[in-house]
Amino acid sequence: MLIASFNRLINHPTEDYSDHALFFEKRREILFYRILFLSGSITLLLMLKDILVMRMVVSGALDFAMLSIILTAFVLMRSGYQGIAKSFFLVLMNGFTFFFSTTLPSDRGIYLYFFPLITLAFAIFDEDEFY
Repeated sequence: MLIASFNRLINHPTEDYSDHALFFEKRREILFYRILFLSGSITLLLMLKDILVMRMVVSGALDFAMLSIILTAFVLMRSGYQGIAKSFFLVLMNGFTFFFSTTLPSDRGIYLYFFPLITLAFAIFDEDEFY
């Protein structure tokens, strides 16, 4: 029952993917749902760790801002605004990465997060979509 609920949450809300042609048509949206769900879960855990364990409220507030971006993109995806959700997520995550890379010391390697975000853009957008 828990696995079925999890699959309903991360898959497209109105369609069944038993048809292979439909799956290949919507595979980028499915991937983006799963990326949002995974990144939201990890961000929630990091936010709780920052607030409860490390007692760093400022860091927890930044984690909360990132979590709200992820949740907003998830809601936009479920509402049918896939293009807006993808662009919203990528622009704001790049903005957060830029902010962190300018404020944190360079030995932290925060600039390395730009590479997965660039790859993510190619993974979630079709070749005929504009981002």
